[in-house]
Amino acid sequence: MNFENYYNTLSSHQDEINQINHLYLNITSKGLIMDEMPHVEPYKKFDRALFVPAKLKFPQRPTCIFCGSKAVEYHGYTPPTLKHIAANPSFPVFIELKKHRAKFLTCGHCFQAEDADLAPKYAQKTNQVTQKIISELLTLTTMKDIANHNNVSPSTVVNVLNESVTLSSFTLHDSLPEHLCFDEVRTNDNQLSFICIDAVKHTLVALLPRKSSYDIEKFFNGFSLNQRARVKTVTTDLNAYYVSVAERLFPNTEIIIDRFHIIKMINQAFNHERVKKMKLFTKPSVEYNLFKCHWRLFLLDPAKLDNEHPRYRRQLKRSMTDAQIVSGALELSEELLLSHNVIQRLSGLRNTGALTLKTLRISTIIT
Repeated sequence: MNFENYYNTLSSHQDEINQINHLYLNITSKGLIMDEMPHVEPYKKFDRALFVPAKLKFPQRPTCIFCGSKAVEYHGYTPPTLKHIAANPSFPVFIELKKHRAKFLTCGHCFQAEDADLAPKYAQKTNQVTQKIISELLTLTTMKDIANHNNVSPSTVVNVLNESVTLSSFTLHDSLPEHLCFDEVRTNDNQLSFICIDAVKHTLVALLPRKSSYDIEKFFNGFSLNQRARVKTVTTDLNAYYVSVAERLFPNTEIIIDRFHIIKMINQAFNHERVKKMKLFTKPSVEYNLFKCHWRLFLLDPAKLDNEHPRYRRQLKRSMTDAQIVSGALELSEELLLSHNVIQRLSGLRNTGALTLKTLRISTIIT
């Protein structure tokens, strides 16, 4: 082969590599050299995986951070493999990266070429993978799905979350939303962390590693009083110090209790009374089964109970409608009847999205 043909072969070869880089990698690194053809082969659970050979060299002669010398001798490469972002999760991309090593002749220390724009030191994934994981963490996607999308383990997703979400990362907000939601969420090591979101846009405002009132106040005190005064509502559960913290931090806010927690407490209190009454009867009796086997009917709206189509109830050994079961059971206990009436008076909560703290206090006085 003459020189011209050899040059054309190398040129087309490099053009093909550049095209693959543009389509699959989209990496721009000063010291990254890709002069070998990528190859496709099976990898673990995948039928196909793209492996891209590459070298990372020093863009200029390095300087020793210990002795300041530039007298180096280059020797060998370290061969780490980096996971890279892929448009198709079933076709992962791996960069077979060889990092150039250098030994300083004066002090004997060894270094390897690094590129922070490509990946941090000792990392096994490129920065693009990390950025994609962070963007997906802001959506309503499980960590397991995020791990599958990016060909990483769920623990890697958790580590990215812990590294990227810090107190300082949220102090860059210029202002607070007018409507906030407070709650806790389980994070790494099964710990409860504080989470705050925008109630309207459903975007993340804060995710703190601890849910203590000290940490919450420390974060929100990073905003000026004028910004905190713009907050109109804070929706939370029945956690007492969430309410007290919100009242101290936001002078013009109205505390809203989510209806779910109110209905849950009412149902739990009623079920407690029902079980106490149930235990007064012997286990195989009809009265015992009346309270035990049909407990869900007591929590329903009476208007939704079937009062026209009796069905045979094996535990009660007779045909009865849903409404007859509830009325028959309540006739056996005056206390349970009064509790059931209270539930129905508060049943309007089922049809409202939220409950203000003022209304909650009035409801507590009624009960």
